[in-house]
Amino acid sequence: ILLDSLLQETAMLDLDRRVLLSAGLSLGLGLVSFEVYRRRSLIYKINSQIQSRLSVGPGTKITLVNTYADWENISDAIVQDVSAFPFIGLDTEWVSKKGSAGLVSMLQLATYSGHCVLIRLCLLDKIPSSLRNILVDPDIIKVGVAVLDDGEKLLVDHNLEVAGCMDLRHLAVRQESLPGKLGLQSLALQYLSVELDKDWRLRAGNWEAETLTIQQINYAANDALVAVNILWVLMKELIHSGTLSKLHTFSWDQRRLVIACRDVVDQFTDVKFTNREWKAEQRRESGDRKSVV
Repeated sequence: ILLDSLLQETAMLDLDRRVLLSAGLSLGLGLVSFEVYRRRSLIYKINSQIQSRLSVGPGTKITLVNTYADWENISDAIVQDVSAFPFIGLDTEWVSKKGSAGLVSMLQLATYSGHCVLIRLCLLDKIPSSLRNILVDPDIIKVGVAVLDDGEKLLVDHNLEVAGCMDLRHLAVRQESLPGKLGLQSLALQYLSVELDKDWRLRAGNWEAETLTIQQINYAANDALVAVNILWVLMKELIHSGTLSKLHTFSWDQRRLVIACRDVVDQFTDVKFTNREWKAEQRRESGDRKSVV
């Protein structure tokens, strides 16, 4: 009888171990399957691409456009990028003379893929129509700090109409981690952990020089690149508002992802940012802290 009891207990223990082993294997296979599913998702691929190019560095694709032909050589690639993810970083540079701003010398664009395009307007005989089409298309969102001011200056200086502009500060002031300052340099440090070189000698450099220095090229490219990357980080936080919503995004195709991103920025598109928004958010946060205390 004792032997039979021991054998039964041993059999039960073996069964328990087999059940646990089977459950463990099922859980492991489930986790592996989910990770494969996650890595195949569009949102994961875009995020990985952006995270690998948060700022200008070795391997960053920077194209200098000095002539009409230079733009034509890369226009198809830019159109392909904005068709896949219609959000681009935009900035401008010009030379100030005796305290007055000159005409825009350079227009900088950056796509989600990390392609930075520096268009030297001071050298172009005419503006390519495909570039005009990108700038005027309201469905291609151009982002930066004070980007509407850039658009206005491009219109005045070069008759370049820019539509679909969204100031990053609209989204920044609505984050839980409200930055202390709202310049591009502060936003890049806050959301990308990227330190931008804002040496005044670069900012005030000769953007109409026949040949730009490496420092000028990297400086100009970075301003556009970090802008589109900051946008992605801020948008992703808003569309990943909870665990369930985060899991749901892994099933999104390109159309659904773009719709979700547009939902985030539409109310701020072509709307100028004012410091009143920032101060209002600061007062709200201060009030929330006092109510908790």
